[in-house]
Amino acid sequence: NIARANNRIVQVFWLILLLIAISLCSLLCIETIIDYTNFEITTKIEKIYENPVVLPAIYLCNKNPFVSENSMDLAREIINNLTNTNDRDYYMKIFDFKDLNEHNYTELETLNRIILNFKRLLSNPYISSETKKKFGLDKHSFIFKCLSAEKDCDESFFKWFYNPDWGNCYVINSGYDKEDKKTNKYIKQTERGDLYGIELEIFSGFVKNDPKNLFSILQQFGLSLQIANQSFMPFFFAESIKVKSGTSTYFKIKKIINQRLPKPYSDCVESETFESIYNDELKKLGYLYDQRSCFRLCYQKFFIDSCSCYDFDYKHVFDFPLLNSKQCQTVEEIKCAENAFKRFDSNACFRECPLECLTVSYELQSWFEEFPGKGNY
Repeated sequence: NIARANNRIVQVFWLILLLIAISLCSLLCIETIIDYTNFEITTKIEKIYENPVVLPAIYLCNKNPFVSENSMDLAREIINNLTNTNDRDYYMKIFDFKDLNEHNYTELETLNRIILNFKRLLSNPYISSETKKKFGLDKHSFIFKCLSAEKDCDESFFKWFYNPDWGNCYVINSGYDKEDKKTNKYIKQTERGDLYGIELEIFSGFVKNDPKNLFSILQQFGLSLQIANQSFMPFFFAESIKVKSGTSTYFKIKKIINQRLPKPYSDCVESETFESIYNDELKKLGYLYDQRSCFRLCYQKFFIDSCSCYDFDYKHVFDFPLLNSKQCQTVEEIKCAENAFKRFDSNACFRECPLECLTVSYELQSWFEEFPGKGNY
């Protein structure tokens, strides 16, 4: 049009229109490129009703780890067999306990600390599982009843493990059998409601009151419980729920899945592609990567570098060594780990443990009522 126009004013008019069009087009292209390089994302929230739905893993521990009547005799036998003289003398203080009235609260607190370290001692792999089990109740005495959709739970869904805080524990619906073999068998729920979930009746037991038995004096009553996804490492001590004896407790669970896009849209990493010694360790244990587990392993690596052993808190459900190391066993190693904890700087782990892209969590609602006539259930 500019070339065909005979009037100079008309030519100038078309030239101005052309320049305006080129400017607008260039501006739109630049804005598009800027928007693209910002990698903005749209959040999409969906409610999905699965049927059937795989129920989460349930971790159960008796708050009283020494509920067996002969726990003191078992403890004495284990302590007498210790080859380290300093360790043997340290733990023998448990049996120096004469009577509650003869000790002040400071001394009792010291004895309570010794009990804590004795539970750590029991978590060591050189003490057999059968010996550990003798301190607590067997499965059928502890888990009195288990129903799923009003049917008895299959025995293959139960797995025993030892927790250094609570002693003998069981996990239900972990996807592993009692031999630590992956089965991929899970309890599934097909309908909503109490009848279609999992119903458990637990007996916590008790030790007969004996003023000269320290295990009896310091015993607790109730249940420590955690509900967690099978794909991620459980944080039993930090996230467990305490359930009171003598009550019927109900849990309503909502599963929440948060899926983020990886780089360049965010700073999160995917378990399948993230290269890290901590992710390799989680894969070896059968777990997906998540930042909290990475922090936990980074924390333990600091212990290994400082004390040549990892802290007992690493113990969860499987008896695999961490980073080809061993668990802290002697009193000296335990004290080394405690001192290392005071020096630990968590900022170093932030650089090595980015946020995971996939997060699975559970939102719980709970309520309870009195369990008639059974104070220890």
